[in-house]
Amino acid sequence: MTAPASLSYQRLEAPLAPLERLPRGLWLWSLVHSQGRLVPRLAGIERWREALLEGRTAADAGWPPRPLAGDVAGTLDALGFRSRRPCCARCASTWT
Repeated sequence: MTAPASLSYQRLEAPLAPLERLPRGLWLWSLVHSQGRLVPRLAGIERWREALLEGRTAADAGWPPRPLAGDVAGTLDALGFRSRRPCCARCASTWT
């Protein structure tokens, strides 16, 4: 017996769920970015955004791969971007 059509579509669409949660400016670029495969890239971008909003980096998010993720985290640290200043949280929450 096969699953109802709606359940089949839900299973196929589930990996793309970050597209609904990310601001347009992030999901749009995640679709056209050439580094890695789409599904891990979407999940990684969502984890990076969540981490930055919490005042930390996500070098272990799975995307981008190491050592690039470590370099990105180091650059954000050097720029002071991940600090808990309201400006940084406000910017990260509205990336468009």
